[in-house]
Amino acid sequence: MDSSQSRWMKSILYSAKTDIGLRRANNQDAHAIVLADSLSHWQEKGHLLIVADGMGAHAAGEVASQMATDTITMSYSKQVKELPPLALQKAVYDAHQQIREQSGKDDAFRDMGTTVDALLLLPQGAVIAHVGDSRVYRWRNQKIEQLTFDHSLVWEVCVAFKLPFDQAPLDIPRNQITRSLGPTEKLKVDLEGPYTIEVGDVFLMCSDGLSGQINDQEIGQILEVLTPDDATETLINLANLRGGPDNITIIVAKAIESKEPVSQKPQGFFGAFLSLFREIRQSLFSPSLHISSDVPYGNGPYTSHSCPPSAEFTEKLASILQQFRQVTQNNKWEISWERADLREEAALAAVHSRSYGTAIREYCLAINFLMQELKNQKPKKS
Repeated sequence: MDSSQSRWMKSILYSAKTDIGLRRANNQDAHAIVLADSLSHWQEKGHLLIVADGMGAHAAGEVASQMATDTITMSYSKQVKELPPLALQKAVYDAHQQIREQSGKDDAFRDMGTTVDALLLLPQGAVIAHVGDSRVYRWRNQKIEQLTFDHSLVWEVCVAFKLPFDQAPLDIPRNQITRSLGPTEKLKVDLEGPYTIEVGDVFLMCSDGLSGQINDQEIGQILEVLTPDDATETLINLANLRGGPDNITIIVAKAIESKEPVSQKPQGFFGAFLSLFREIRQSLFSPSLHISSDVPYGNGPYTSHSCPPSAEFTEKLASILQQFRQVTQNNKWEISWERADLREEAALAAVHSRSYGTAIREYCLAINFLMQELKNQKPKKS
């Protein structure tokens, strides 16, 4: 680890959280984050972030998702001759093969599988290897874009009939995926990107336990007004307050300013890859870090929504807070309301001045506090 490590740590704010949800007996999600620890590591490998959502009876889903994250991180780190996107894609294929081999050795693991999203944040942009219906989003300037294609029956039907993805017939099962690591011998791993990275960009990776409960516009508004830590907590809390039917795993990574210049002439095989893109100038992530408008891999973004802080979402959060208050009173839970009350007062004042971003932030922080208070409840003696 060299003296420049702080530069990489300061170039990105990130948070990762996973939650079992309210209706599952175990958590079959897995995630991993491997940050570059030197200038050369950054230029050659970038930051690697992974989310996997396992499936299979008993503990098989847990095994598959953990095998995916472990194998991808190990395989990607060992590949020194491939360009990063191709090395990442190969690492996912390696994970697929490992899962299939384990599945064949033990009947308990037969047909186990997992989705996977593996995101590289590189000097020339963001690259994704993707299988399944977990998602990667990018928020920028009050717009949220889905950078991955859902390998699901719903999305495949929409493509076949040329329908917008949010207008699929309601009788199509929402949880039926068409591609995953493990179950079938043949697999196609999608590559997406590179997508440009600018200071202030926020990347969100999630399992469908989140995207099934909170829509894109709501996600975007939360990413705008909260830090990565507070955003991940809020998103998990809202997903659970809306039923929490599945495991929920989230990684939020925000590109921030780094004023120290980086090497403009990376050496070796990676230099050839970087030469496809514009010269890196002042910082790791900055408005000058643009790449060609032609995206070499994939066809994304697949959806795009404007998501400025809105009165509508503010009202939803206010309603959730009021329902929370009513439930706690009805059940006589011993919750300290002082901090939540102060947040609510600040939110109401912001609504009055139409500062909806501030109102959303205050309501979210109030809900987060109350959810933590609820988790701290001690069972009453009978």
